[in-house]
Amino acid sequence: MLDGELLHRLCHAYGIQEGFHDLSGHFHQASAETRNMLLENFGVPIGDEKRAWQHLLGREEDQRRPLPHTVVIRYAHEGMTLWPARADDHTIPWRLIMEDGNFLEGEARSDNGIEIPSNTPLGYHRLELWPDSGAMQESFLIIAPQSARHVDSSRKRWGITTPLYGLKSSRNWGIGDFEDLANLATAAGEQGAAFIGINPVHALFPKAPGMYSPYSPSSREFLNVMHIAVDRIAEFWEDESGQKFMKSRSTMAALKKARDTDHVDYPAVYALKLKAFEKAFSIFESHPDRHPRKVAYRRYLKKKGKALWHHCLYEVLAEHLGGEDTPLYDWQAWDKAYHRPSGRACKSFEAENRSRIHFYAYLQWIAAEQIDHAQQAALSAGMDIGLYLDLAVGMVPGGAEVWTNQKATATRASLGAPGDDANPDGQKWHLSPLDPNALKETGYALFRKTLRNMMASAGMIRIDHILGANRSFWSPLGSDTPGGYVTYPLDDLLGIIALESNRSNCLVVGEDLGMVPEGFRDTLGRNGLMGCSLFLFERYEDGSFKQPYDYPPNRLASLSNHDFPTIAGFLDGADIRWREELGIGATDEQLADARARRDTDRFRIKAMLRDAGMLAQDTDDEKDVIIGLHRFLASTGASLIAVQIEDLLGQVEQMNVPGTTSEQPNWRRKLSHPIETIFSDKAVSDILTAVTGIRPSQADDCGSENNDHQNR
Repeated sequence: MLDGELLHRLCHAYGIQEGFHDLSGHFHQASAETRNMLLENFGVPIGDEKRAWQHLLGREEDQRRPLPHTVVIRYAHEGMTLWPARADDHTIPWRLIMEDGNFLEGEARSDNGIEIPSNTPLGYHRLELWPDSGAMQESFLIIAPQSARHVDSSRKRWGITTPLYGLKSSRNWGIGDFEDLANLATAAGEQGAAFIGINPVHALFPKAPGMYSPYSPSSREFLNVMHIAVDRIAEFWEDESGQKFMKSRSTMAALKKARDTDHVDYPAVYALKLKAFEKAFSIFESHPDRHPRKVAYRRYLKKKGKALWHHCLYEVLAEHLGGEDTPLYDWQAWDKAYHRPSGRACKSFEAENRSRIHFYAYLQWIAAEQIDHAQQAALSAGMDIGLYLDLAVGMVPGGAEVWTNQKATATRASLGAPGDDANPDGQKWHLSPLDPNALKETGYALFRKTLRNMMASAGMIRIDHILGANRSFWSPLGSDTPGGYVTYPLDDLLGIIALESNRSNCLVVGEDLGMVPEGFRDTLGRNGLMGCSLFLFERYEDGSFKQPYDYPPNRLASLSNHDFPTIAGFLDGADIRWREELGIGATDEQLADARARRDTDRFRIKAMLRDAGMLAQDTDDEKDVIIGLHRFLASTGASLIAVQIEDLLGQVEQMNVPGTTSEQPNWRRKLSHPIETIFSDKAVSDILTAVTGIRPSQADDCGSENNDHQNR
């Protein structure tokens, strides 16, 4: 373990913070043990002080490069100048190789720097420098717009959020799928909705149905194939054996059983769908090479490249290497010969299992086709945003993304939250962080690729825990050592978000709930990102709820979200009853205090709605209160509002209860109504009438105020 000056300088070199201030302003010093643990995640040999000094000197020398590994600058009409760091006045020849293959050349001197002309396109470029040593140094140069695509604050629009897995329909296979999403988007668009938001649909673990949390993905770069609509796979309807499979008695019986449940039966759904997928792929394999489907598939393979192939290689390795004593979803528990995708063992395995690797690649192709179709269906129904997709904050340490990107991720740390009086060791989310230093050395390749893939099928994305773009709390896996904060290059990340947002014509929402640093929301706003406003937490200092005019325009407002009570549940006190039953903050005193505060909140809500003319003076009917709350939400100053489908349907139980696992059917509850009948329900109609009376649908393009240069 390291201490003293060496520990301090290493922490400074790697952006490890000395401590943090909690909400009360109290400073918590990070222990030496914590900081040593964090340094170990950056590859520092903390057990050998001599080598650690050498590591530090190498790191400090690298930081004295003429330019950092990656430079992110914002476009300026008058041009841009970079000033390389150097010890004397010698000239430095340079060459800028642009994304399109064109290049510029020049010499940087003490009086002129590197002049980047104003007509240099936005994008990802490469800058070569020849300093005095004569050895060429290379940097990524990212030229980004000043802002992400702006929401049009002069217009007030609304959309619907829904748990995709929980959608019921007469045709799905026991879990909501991309065709359900397309159909719901079409119906919602006809009601005047501008967007349809869903939980993350990142790749999970096809052979591990127990790993079903959408916020604990195997990879954020690829899709959850279990949301594929089996009955919309072309192979089944182009082949007689496929039709026979779909119409067989055994298939129909299994389908009915999977559909007729209150909760998603993941083991049954996975087994049923994998059987269908294998049948579809066998038909696909039988096509001649010139078949249009084969041609389209090869085009997809080429576009996704090595990243897709390695992801699918991981899936097949998991099938073979997992066993009773080895979790199949954890590559770190596999034989070490398989720890590197490019290793000899993996190459040999790949050669022997190419067909199975293609099977999983085929599924990713189908999933990508279907989510693209859902976005087109949304836009065709009149939505001017369409799909609103959710980017999880991290990925499972043992999953495919970490396995294929080990240099860009911290494989022995977990994202989480700092401790408090009740939990001094903090929270562990068991999600791997991105390594901010490795990202910078690679031009943020993994980060920008993840954004681009998500935005390709969306009109808006939500970045979960956007606070992590400023700093993230890391805790060690397999240890009780308290965690600490690691600094992230916020300005660089926001620049890349802005660039990808403009390229994809996609709005960006940053989930900014929690312990928000002073000025952070203003920074997000200046960069074109919207924040999140939840009615349940938008309060004045005395605890009363904020008035509509105190909701800023650059926000996406909602009454609640998936981690908190539905509105019916909040009014009913269902969450407090769960706390009592599960023992979460459940002392008699705590429960009594929670019930008293809930009584006060119910009184405040009704009084506020009556004062605003949104609730009749002579009613206490809960349905009328819920309609009134949606009127309130629609009347806020937020440019966009999200109506939860659970609130439309009056559901009491929330989709996820944080702090629970098997105690609650988290991420398994199905909606009370099938999508075919949702918008014909009178209660739903009454709420939407209240919303559209204040926010009528409009079909203009959003974000027209972005200048032409930003949208290049």
